[in-house]
Amino acid sequence: LTVVMAFTGLDSSFQWEFEGIKNFRRVFRDPNTPKIIVNTIIYVTTCISVTMVVDLFFAIMTTHFIKTESVASFFKSVLMIPMITPAVVYSVLWIWLLSSTSGGFLNKIFMGITGAQSPVNWIANYPMQVVIIAKIMTSIAFGTINFSSAIKSIPENQFKAARVDGAGRWAIILHIELPGLLPTFFVL
Repeated sequence: LTVVMAFTGLDSSFQWEFEGIKNFRRVFRDPNTPKIIVNTIIYVTTCISVTMVVDLFFAIMTTHFIKTESVASFFKSVLMIPMITPAVVYSVLWIWLLSSTSGGFLNKIFMGITGAQSPVNWIANYPMQVVIIAKIMTSIAFGTINFSSAIKSIPENQFKAARVDGAGRWAIILHIELPGLLPTFFVL
């Protein structure tokens, strides 16, 4: 339906008038299009790469290094808080954290450490970074849980055989867990 609508002049009046490639010409003639494409590439590659690394780190920590299931489950539950928090609450929290006044949480820390006299308008000065950090925070739980499940699905006899052969923790992670996680990498 979206592809069909792209070739029409559909607006708020909901009149479906066929316009051909007029919309596409308008997009590619817009001087902002190259900047939009660059920003999209930066956003997508940064979010995907950082999220994958952070997800993998937490998954390995909660499945390989933390052996007590209740402690690992507690950490995974804490990671889920940003994901399950309603969007309104999450937005208000970010506004408070990044407030451009001296009462904002991040500004209090920044001004206390650096001795700066004026607060920073974080959202206006660093919009891309703010959006990327917020996206990463809400994405951590999903990937961590998927990676943790994938690690747990690797047959235990592979780990036992590696230990018998003298493999250490890092060798097991590099040669058993990471190759076993390839399908999960592709899904995420």
